[in-house]
Amino acid sequence: MKYVIAILISLVFCGMSFSSEVTNGNIAHLENGREPNAGAAMFPTIPIVPLMFLAVTWFAYVLIPDYATLILWALFAIFVASWTRTYRGQRKVLAELMKGAQSQQEGSPHDL
Repeated sequence: MKYVIAILISLVFCGMSFSSEVTNGNIAHLENGREPNAGAAMFPTIPIVPLMFLAVTWFAYVLIPDYATLILWALFAIFVASWTRTYRGQRKVLAELMKGAQSQQEGSPHDL
């Protein structure tokens, strides 16, 4: 069961990383005058991150079996808190850039 939890946590981690990568890519697109249509590559993140989580889980259960689950959840909670703070900042910057891009499009003369 501990390894299933580790895989599920790692997939949530991947999803959060993807959303940050897409948001950051869209910010870069807008800063360079392009449309905000960035994407994120799933490979090699999907196979590598779950394997890393499984390895950390295995080492934690070998070295400190009494606290391994607690450590796994604590690390995940710390990551989620950190990611949430960073992602909110990214979304705020993206929204401001989107407003600026919209106002530039509305203010530009249209071709007849």
